[in-house]
Amino acid sequence: VLGVFGVLGQRDQQRCEDIEWFVDLVQKMLIVMPETRITAVDALAHPFLTIMHFINYPSTEMTKRNTKLMKTCMLDI
Repeated sequence: VLGVFGVLGQRDQQRCEDIEWFVDLVQKMLIVMPETRITAVDALAHPFLTIMHFINYPSTEMTKRNTKLMKTCMLDI
């Protein structure tokens, strides 16, 4: 992970963590060599897509909004 905390500061730690997980996932998806690139199964289990890192922030507006979106996505399947 690129260390976004150092770049953005800690004024919004949840958003910084989310950005770090996003960058981590994109970097793993962009690896040229297929044998070392993240698999589809691992990508779907990645913290950015599962928003598991939001457990540390149960009552924030960002968590509430994203949890609602995740429930909507699950209903559409």
